[in-house]
Amino acid sequence: ELFITNFDDNPGFLFSAILKHHGSLQTLAIHTPPDQTYKRKAPPVWTTEQLEQLHEHFAKLSHLEIDIGLAEGQWPSHTATILARFSRVRTLKLYVEVPITASGFSDEYKYDVWGSVCPPPLKEDRGNEVLTGLFRQVFKVDPYAFLTHLEVCFTRLDISDRMDSYIVENPIWVRRLERDDAPRPDEGGFRVDCIGSWRVAGRQ
Repeated sequence: ELFITNFDDNPGFLFSAILKHHGSLQTLAIHTPPDQTYKRKAPPVWTTEQLEQLHEHFAKLSHLEIDIGLAEGQWPSHTATILARFSRVRTLKLYVEVPITASGFSDEYKYDVWGSVCPPPLKEDRGNEVLTGLFRQVFKVDPYAFLTHLEVCFTRLDISDRMDSYIVENPIWVRRLERDDAPRPDEGGFRVDCIGSWRVAGRQ
């Protein structure tokens, strides 16, 4: 098992070190949350080549948890296509940082006429669409894929407190239905859950 948080320096070196454990690693979790001090670099985003190597060499990987970046504010479909081929992964968690500018998942973060500001709501319909799309795609690539749980945790900074900023999150989950009469996963055999609003990161 390998858990790494708040890493923002030399991601190439980190990936080279991870590759050395390709024969035994079963759990890989790397996450760098939004920077509340605005001093840290952006979270390292896995390149296409790195994801391809991860897929090719880590046959025993059953839990994967990583940051992925939006592509000009939109869902990174090319990255999702690669992740859909991780058929041996049982649980997959993806962190997506929502920018303060307008994106496919939220409106622009701006002050109102009274000088107040609060994070715009997550566009959950779009979140559900990309999440269930990825889940279905996994089983279209491999009908016998092991995936049982997929989560996309949308994160952002809440700057509504004039004295401080803090990290909020809005996760959406897809769980595979395990009952004997459930439809195939790529034909709707899953359940979608969400909390419905931003919450302070780490709170349940």
